[in-house]
Formats: sequence, C-alpha cells, structure tokens
Amino acid sequence: MELMGMFLLSIIEGIGYKKQQQILDKFNNFKALSEMNEKKLMQCSLLTKTDRTRLLWAMQHFDEIEGCYHKMKEAGIGYVSREQCAYPALLKNGIQPPCGLFYKGKLPPNHRKKIAIVGARMCSGYGKTYAAEIAREVVKAGGVIISGMARGVDGIAQKAAIEAGGETYAVVASGVDVVYPPEHRGLYEAICHHGGVISEYTPGTEPSKGMFPQRNRLISGIADAVIIIEARERSGSLITGDLALEQGKDIYVLPGRLDDPLSVGCNRYIKQGAGIITSISELLDELHFFENNEKVSLQETKLTLEKEDVMVYSCLRLTPRSVDEIMNETGLPFLAVVDSIARLLEENLCEELSKNQFCRRS
Repeated sequence: MELMGMFLLSIIEGIGYKKQQQILDKFNNFKALSEMNEKKLMQCSLLTKTDRTRLLWAMQHFDEIEGCYHKMKEAGIGYVSREQCAYPALLKNGIQPPCGLFYKGKLPPNHRKKIAIVGARMCSGYGKTYAAEIAREVVKAGGVIISGMARGVDGIAQKAAIEAGGETYAVVASGVDVVYPPEHRGLYEAICHHGGVISEYTPGTEPSKGMFPQRNRLISGIADAVIIIEARERSGSLITGDLALEQGKDIYVLPGRLDDPLSVGCNRYIKQGAGIITSISELLDELHFFENNEKVSLQETKLTLEKEDVMVYSCLRLTPRSVDEIMNETGLPFLAVVDSIARLLEENLCEELSKNQFCRRS
C-alpha cells in the first residue's frame, strides 16, 4: 500500500490495528482503496457503519487528507508507514504493528540496541537510583532507551540517558504534539532534540485511560529487551512486561524486599524466570552489549562534525544504504543528507559502494 493510503488508515478515528489489517487484506493497494464503496466495505466484518462512513468520507475528500499530511510535516511531525525501512523493525515483525507511526524528532535507528526501562510512577529512592544508573550505562555502551515519558521511573531513566549524552525515545498515549504529563514539558523538548517522541495516535489526540495499554505494546514491541524498575501488583509496567513475554522479548527486573508493595510485580516475574539485575555490568553482558552492538564512535575520530553529519553517520551501516533510506531514518531533507554524505566521504568516514548507495568505512 502506498504511503498516503497508509496515512489515511492511520488518521481515521476508531480504526485500530485489527480493522486496519482487515482493510489492507481486502484492498492491498491504493487504487483498490480509492475504488472502495459501501458494498465492498461490508465484506470487512470488523467495520461498523460509522467506520465505513468515515472511510468513504476520507476517500471522497482525499485532497484534504493530503493537505493535512503536508501541514503536519511543516509543523515538524513525521509519519512512517509499516512498509518503509525506517519503521521500527522489531515492531514490524512483532504482534499487532500499526500501519503507521507519527513522530517528532526522529525514529530509533534499527541497527542500535534498544532497551525499554519502565516502572512505578511513585518509585522509591532505590528505584530512582537504579533507573538512572542503568539508563546511563546502557547509552554509554551504545544503546538507546525506550520509555513512556511518564512520571517516576520513565522520566528519570530518559532524563539520565540524555544527561549521559545518549538517545532516548518516548512512546506516548496521545498525539506526539501533546505533552503528558504537562510538567514534563522540558523533558519532552529534550527528548525531541536527543531522540524522538512516537505515537500511533494522530497529532492533537489527548490521552485517555484505554490508550496506555496500547502504548505499552509499542514500547515492548520496539525494544530488544524490557527492564522493570519497581512495579506494584496492578502496575501498568506489568502490562508492558506481559506483552514483552508474548512478543518473545527478554525481561529483567530489579529485585526488592518481599514486604515492599513496589516489588510485588518484579518478584512475580522473578518467580516466572525473568532475569534478575544483580550487577549492571553483568546486565550489559547479558544484553550482549560487548559483542555485536554497533557503537557510534565519532569522538574517537577527533573530528568536529555538524549535527546533521552525526545523524547521517549514525544510521550508516557496513552494508549499503540509499539516500532515501537515510532521509527516512533521520528525517533530514534531501540536500542536507547529500551535503552530510559529501563531508563524511571527505573525512573518509563512509564510502559509496555503488551509485547513491553508501556505507560506513570499515
């Protein structure tokens, strides 16, 4: 399905993953989608009459949909469809990947190890200390932090990742232009600058209770592994953990006292065989940070590069990538990518293997 067809499905209220997938199975290209009518849509059993009305209206007013897309881009909000290479690979190959994601800033690079850190909003000093310390060590080892920008553990881990010079990505239960909780405005701006804010919900959408479990499936879906720092018996972090297990991801937990309500969730996972964090260096070793993880080591070159050059270099690999792929992953315009590649070629940091196909110099 073409990009604008996926975008259309992403912005219609009430059309979630299951309905999106049924529509895509029935109308597998934009031409087929543009020719849909009430009778054809009735073959999609999950769609309600309201869904069908909204879909037909959107198709009949497609110029307005395109206009919304371009206004959104002008406002600094990006959109990536499931069929584009910049879409998070682990999520794409996982359970219920949405047909598209909205983002502000950039998307997490697929070649970097992504670790989710989640936990209690009202966490203890013990939880705060280790949420921050683990986040710092993960980014120093070359990984990126995925979390939900919530109060407590999420915000602490993401702030620590930024302070350590790393990248962090917030998956939110609202539009990417809505700051929640409102007191995290400063953190939100920092995350947009040092990573990105991601959502499956259209810009402007306010958070509601039912959106948070859906958001949690994206956190666990994007991440290579999930770390839980303190969780009460009915914590939302347990939803993230359960989804991670369902997706085949590894879970690591911070152990706590038997009589501590904040440790009930973590102790439950320990009983189920989750990894126990007893040493941060051992944790990084178990996460395979010291084996094949690609680290961005521009500091070792002792070069002074532009911010755009660092972004382009970060998404280059040892296998060739096209200019379009680099544009999609970095969110940079064509000329900025071309200029950055020219500078990286001049500094002998990358090479052109074939026309418009570039890779890191090994």
